Amino acid sequence: MRFLVDENLPPSITEALVNHGHDAIGITRGPHQGSTDEEVWRLAAVEQRILITQDLDFPLDALPRPSGLVLLRLPSWFGATRITTAFEDFIRDQDLAELTGCITVVSPGRSRSRAW
Repeated sequence: MRFLVDENLPPSITEALVNHGHDAIGITRGPHQGSTDEEVWRLAAVEQRILITQDLDFPLDALPRPSGLVLLRLPSWFGATRITTAFEDFIRDQDLAELTGCITVVSPGRSRSRAW
């Protein structure tokens, strides 16, 4: 599966996906660092990647869309280690193929998805 990890998430999220055999790139490492939300959205769409973010400001109705959207809704006091642990718990328990074509919201101990 192909993922694009927004720069508001720690690089360890990208590393966790790669360690699970996925094609994942992070905005924090590479030429797209500092891109606007619209540019990140478009990049995920053009490269047919599922976008992973904590950002609520993405243009959800803008076309083209990414292959899917994973929105991490975690407490603001979660540091990089707790964010990564929560995400690793999610990917361990989730069939990631089900993320395609969906908006998935991940919070501590649970997730919910809906088609878009």
